[in-house]
Amino acid sequence: MQKLHEHNDVLYPSYAEMSDEKHIERLMLAKSMFEKSFQEIKLDITKHYIEFHLVSDAIARTDQRKLHYLMYHDGMMMNELKQIAVFSFWILRLKPIHRLAGGPIDVNEQVVLNWFFRAVISYRNKKGIPQKSILVS
Repeated sequence: MQKLHEHNDVLYPSYAEMSDEKHIERLMLAKSMFEKSFQEIKLDITKHYIEFHLVSDAIARTDQRKLHYLMYHDGMMMNELKQIAVFSFWILRLKPIHRLAGGPIDVNEQVVLNWFFRAVISYRNKKGIPQKSILVS
């Protein structure tokens, strides 16, 4: 029987780890995200090493945060922007990308910024929010 937690008179199921299949699926998605970001920021991915056990940890921690968000935000689910923000937090914290030769030392930050800006643009397009220039004339 699944254990329940009470918060503000509401019962929530305890966290259940995602299946291995789902975890591998998310790990492959993260790999694709890394590859696309490296292309977009014009860095040679072959000159970097990505510790995927740390990426795997970031995926698990992001998944765990979904239940916390549900409990402490009145039953709201995390949208894709919040999920990418939490995942980005863990990538910045764990720093899984390392330089093998040359290149910028802040590559983790560059990749995360690329993800976030891409996610914001995608969200705006889905919601029909017009694009406005960030620059002030």
